[in-house]
Amino acid sequence: MWSASSGVSVRLECSPAVPPLSQDLALALFRIVQESLNNIAKYAGARTVRIALDAEADWLCLTIEDDGVGIAPEVLEKPRSHGIIGMNQRCAQFNGEFSVERVAAGAGTRVSARIPLAVARAAKEQGTGPGLA
Repeated sequence: MWSASSGVSVRLECSPAVPPLSQDLALALFRIVQESLNNIAKYAGARTVRIALDAEADWLCLTIEDDGVGIAPEVLEKPRSHGIIGMNQRCAQFNGEFSVERVAAGAGTRVSARIPLAVARAAKEQGTGPGLA
């Protein structure tokens, strides 16, 4: 549905190594993807976006990468956008790491969220999380 309305092709990659997620963590990751797709549709001028979820070493890794114009350097220098702040906060609530970077001039933007697998597993086992909405 999003591809049809935005004109941007989406490729989704989900590794079988990804463990089951708690509802709260799944929702936080969904909201990061949702905000990223909103930003891509509004600003990127992208033709394609790749969304990947993988488990690497001790991390659960979410990557959203587009082939658009790339995030403006001034936005990266002073990230005051409510969307970027919100994505960072969602990641931080799971002791995660969040980054937004310009892939290369005119070659797109990469949003990365990394959550420690131990935190992801503990949240699932306890059936709880930070209660994100």
